[in-house]
Amino acid sequence: MATSKKYTPATINTILAALSQTGSDRIAIAQAEIDRTTYYEWLRKNPEFAEKVKAAKQEYRDRLTSSDTRLID
Repeated sequence: MATSKKYTPATINTILAALSQTGSDRIAIAQAEIDRTTYYEWLRKNPEFAEKVKAAKQEYRDRLTSSDTRLID
């Protein structure tokens, strides 16, 4: 079971890296070793974090889109 962690740059970087690579909240939460409720609370209470999460997920989607395009060409 995930432990409760503080909102630290290291934890945030782990989350953002996982999201940009996988696009998955579940994987990011597991890699950061935080509780799911903690993650969603941080999203709700911290607009800056929420924007960074959104950007990381977009980076993942953009990478998928460019991969799909290469497969079609």
